[in-house]
Amino acid sequence: MFCGAAAGAVAYGGYTLAKTINDQGYIGPTDEERYAQYSKDFDTAVEEERKKKYNTNPFEGPVSGEVVVVDEAGNAISVPSGNWLTGSQDGKWIQEMQPGNKPEGHATGTRKDGGHPQGPKHSDPRALEPHAHIPGVFNPDGTPWLPLK
Repeated sequence: MFCGAAAGAVAYGGYTLAKTINDQGYIGPTDEERYAQYSKDFDTAVEEERKKKYNTNPFEGPVSGEVVVVDEAGNAISVPSGNWLTGSQDGKWIQEMQPGNKPEGHATGTRKDGGHPQGPKHSDPRALEPHAHIPGVFNPDGTPWLPLK
């Protein structure tokens, strides 16, 4: 008897809700509205998937193709496909990274330094000024302190 009363109450509630909706003229979305929503959802999903597969911002992870990053002074760092950049948010220090044994990757040696204090490893006075390092590229005097603009 209890189950019958509960079923009757649910049926009556459903009838009341349907009558209220119909009395207010709501008949649901039109086919055009459903298609527009489907199309919007599909386009969003496609764009999200494209962003996952193709990256042109080396600060957001490995790039999908070679990218050249140029700072406000015109200094450029080429970032090959599969590599990325890390560094300070102000852009004074930028390091090119590549996949490696560590989760954060392996430094390639190509970097831009905004200048830093001299020390045992940085005894050259050029360490105080902005400079760059590129593996295999040296000044005429044989030092790796490449001047920046």
